[in-house]
Amino acid sequence: MKAIIIGASGQIGYAFYRLLHKAGWEVVLLSRRELPYTVDRQLTQKLSFDRYDKSEFRKMMSSGADLVIDLVAFSDREAFQLLETQADYSHLIVLSSSSVYKDAHGRTLDEAATCGFPEFDTPILETNATVHAGNETYSTRKIALEEELLSRSTNPLTVLRPCAIYGTHSQHPREWWFVKRMIDQRPIIPLAYYGESMFHSTSARSIAEVGFAAAALKGQQVINVGDKDPLSVLEIAKVIATYLGYEGRLLPIAKEEGDFKYVGMTPWSTPRPFLLNTEQATGVLAASGQTLTNYESSVQCYFGHLEKTGAERPWQELYPQLAVYPYPQFDYKAEDKYLASLTKYYS
Repeated sequence: MKAIIIGASGQIGYAFYRLLHKAGWEVVLLSRRELPYTVDRQLTQKLSFDRYDKSEFRKMMSSGADLVIDLVAFSDREAFQLLETQADYSHLIVLSSSSVYKDAHGRTLDEAATCGFPEFDTPILETNATVHAGNETYSTRKIALEEELLSRSTNPLTVLRPCAIYGTHSQHPREWWFVKRMIDQRPIIPLAYYGESMFHSTSARSIAEVGFAAAALKGQQVINVGDKDPLSVLEIAKVIATYLGYEGRLLPIAKEEGDFKYVGMTPWSTPRPFLLNTEQATGVLAASGQTLTNYESSVQCYFGHLEKTGAERPWQELYPQLAVYPYPQFDYKAEDKYLASLTKYYS
């Protein structure tokens, strides 16, 4: 059996590669940048690849595959590419995002800063309303991708909608917000919204397991992927503190404004929960005798990698997606000033 992974250099590509290699598949890894992990050269081919070179893309796909996994399809442009070559493969897995969902007032994750954070009364089902297809935002482009593929694909198709993804070789490790503070021996770590925020975490390993299990079922499927029993920010902090042996204090605080509006704002900090209904993913895994994993058991394997790589180069170079957040991630001066104002905690 042969699989092609498009966009193989990140955390999800790595997770799919490990799963396929373990199952004995021949795997072709396509990436524009160098792979950060080693591969078995006997069963694996790795190629530097520009998908927007039309002739190169067609040549690559014409070699055929039982399974194509596209992790870097972002709009209907990529959908057209995949549809033009669908005679060359048997099943397609495409990565979408849970950011495509909108609440009853039309609010979305993309526009939360200007229109307010979306509010969902219950965990979000795959049938929940989504944004319209278009080119305006990341999410509207993802829906355009989904709609084009779902309406025109003649092969079995699996569309995966994860939430806050984590895993080895991530360029957006939200855990670094805690890991760096704990390595730096910050005595007190404040947590906005009293640490109660819940932004559904998703293991890259689970994305690969659900996608691979779904491929065996054939048909067209749109599936939410998220950890079993998602944790609050405070609970995530405690998991990381236990792993690192951190003995400082985790301090739940209100969401402050003014000079302190970013104090305690982790990459998971939200004013309302954003949780996925993962019953469909659970059922897909159950059909192959597997279960959905939780955060505590899934995250352990990548803490050591995160701790090691975080010391190699400036974190802004290693984790570019964290570096472009619209607010500072490690403003210790503001934290210290805020904590100094809470004299009752220093008595």
